[in-house]
Amino acid sequence: MIERVMGRNENGSEGIRQVNAASEPAANRTLSGNPTENATTGRQAEKTGPAMITAQNIAISYPGVKNGPAVIQDINLSIRDGSIVSLIGPSGCGKSTLLKAIAGLVPPAKGRMDIAGVTPQEAAQRRLVGLVFQEANLLPWKTALDNAAFLLQVSDKSIPANEARERAAENLRLVGLGEALTKLPSQLSGGMRQRASIARALTLNPQILLMDEPFGALDAITREEMSYLILDIWERTGKTIVLVTHSIDEAVLLSHEVHVMGVKPGRIVCSITVPLAFPRNSQSFADPRFRETEILLRDRLIESHGRPRQAS
Repeated sequence: MIERVMGRNENGSEGIRQVNAASEPAANRTLSGNPTENATTGRQAEKTGPAMITAQNIAISYPGVKNGPAVIQDINLSIRDGSIVSLIGPSGCGKSTLLKAIAGLVPPAKGRMDIAGVTPQEAAQRRLVGLVFQEANLLPWKTALDNAAFLLQVSDKSIPANEARERAAENLRLVGLGEALTKLPSQLSGGMRQRASIARALTLNPQILLMDEPFGALDAITREEMSYLILDIWERTGKTIVLVTHSIDEAVLLSHEVHVMGVKPGRIVCSITVPLAFPRNSQSFADPRFRETEILLRDRLIESHGRPRQAS
């Protein structure tokens, strides 16, 4: 099977090159674009650094099922400091499970995982990781400000209440809710509630922001606006961001790298580097490389479902 990927042709010019899928492993058939641009262009050069998250031969089984089938297995991963990485794949492939393992919520049955040089559990204790779920889960009787300050106040009693609230207010302003500090969740739209949940995670000042389908319940326009918000947060803070998503466009727009996961068992089937410079915005959709990455991702997702892709 012959596949078309972005890269350099034999004459050195940039364009689409063809590879023999039978002779080139899937994990190596990634979109490269201009090699210099891909590795060190713009914000990517300024922001990314040594590995912040590493996973070696990780396997996770269902809780309480001895010698049962693995939810995920043979996960090997390296996520660089200051990068944005997406996990994408079919339902049931273990994306959320892997994210929870990084957060220290699910212990691996096998393998080793390091978060900023320590175990996931220790990273959680040090508040190195902030977690954002699909549902905002705001306390309905607390204002946006009190919700954003809540986790910090609970996790560190030594921080004065006024300091926690000042930090929360700063992060609410960062996510565009500076005029909604005193509003209750019932007075906020879905997008505003999700912004408040992101501010709550940021108030912990984590090095890593983990996001489990945070925009899945939002309409298409609000979802795109939230994507630009994440890019803005990354530009301003330089945090490492790991995002679980089902949206191909979202993964391409936001990520330095996209890891495609397959099923039975859950595993990473390939990793694709997105060859677009930062900053990214609505004009990024018009870049031919965006479309090429999107096509390659869609092909890999079809394959991850166990179905052969149609020959072009």
